[in-house]
Amino acid sequence: MDVIIKIAIIHGEEKLDGQIDYITCNLENEKIHIAMMLDYLKTHYLEDNFLQSSNIYTSINSIALYLCRKGNAIFLNTTSYNKEMLMKHGRNGILIMPQNITENQKESLQELKEKISKINELQVWYDIQEDNNAKVVFGNVDVIDNFICKTK
Repeated sequence: MDVIIKIAIIHGEEKLDGQIDYITCNLENEKIHIAMMLDYLKTHYLEDNFLQSSNIYTSINSIALYLCRKGNAIFLNTTSYNKEMLMKHGRNGILIMPQNITENQKESLQELKEKISKINELQVWYDIQEDNNAKVVFGNVDVIDNFICKTK
């Protein structure tokens, strides 16, 4: 059974610069993003009150944007693996980028790009403002190259 990367967190300078935590599942045990993130948070970011107070009603985007503001890049696989939907829409994802990208994160972005190469429609949210307005670039996984080559 194929392993699906449902969420990836590329840590920034605050924690383990460049390390990627993959939150995975297979089609038999696939859960919604927030449930998988809550499982992850049981053993990570234990000192963070916002993250530890998150629950099943917390938006996954709220958590992802919060982690992004801490310098992390976040990938969310938004693919529907229902056969009909998969045939109609393909594989999709969102990559949420922090304001500054470290050299270690750039290397990890290359690794992530290779691991999610089957994603054919990727949104990248970047230059995210305090009110959550952001710039978005849309394309296949090659759009990640724009951020790997980006200087600080």
